[in-house]
Amino acid sequence: MLNAEHPFEAVDLLYRAAVEPHLWPEALEQFARSVGCIGMAMIPITPDSTAGLIVSPSMQEVEQDYKDTWWRHDTRVGRIFERRLARGVFAEADLFGDEELQRDPFRQDFCRRFGIG
Repeated sequence: MLNAEHPFEAVDLLYRAAVEPHLWPEALEQFARSVGCIGMAMIPITPDSTAGLIVSPSMQEVEQDYKDTWWRHDTRVGRIFERRLARGVFAEADLFGDEELQRDPFRQDFCRRFGIG
């Protein structure tokens, strides 16, 4: 297991995972721990579709529920395609206003159930 005690070390692990994709789950976990989060998820998106979900090991229950049903209702992915965003990294704050997030069913029904957000 990789170990990052400081956020900058965790960022280095994220860069390493970019060239060694098998490291993504652990790199996400270490970054989440270094900044006080319960876990992290990443949804790689290509111009044609989503390319799956990558989560830190602490988010495996969330991942299963997302893959079973909730991927169909992920408004974040929909918003990325709607805006034709093709490059970069996007967080909810880049995609939605505060009021939109408060009303968003994906965030309120799915994320809140797992203590996310």
